[in-house]
Amino acid sequence: MSEHRTTLGGTCSTRFDSLLELFAAKLESGEDLGASLAVNIAGEMVVDLWGGWADEARIVSWTENTITNVFYDQEDDLARRARAG
Repeated sequence: MSEHRTTLGGTCSTRFDSLLELFAAKLESGEDLGASLAVNIAGEMVVDLWGGWADEARIVSWTENTITNVFYDQEDDLARRARAG
């Protein structure tokens, strides 16, 4: 395991400071090796964070350009109408 402190980069709107703190804590604790998190609300990027490690040896830092699987969650009109019945 690397002796280096976990790195954290990006931007975060002050209204999401608690999310920033949680993200940083999970990376620092080692619960998550590395991660990226982006939140866009009505076209405004309010959270764009990345940090941790890109490899299990904890040598390569996770950066804004680290390639990973992407999980996307957006509820569109069709989904809302289908649920409403």
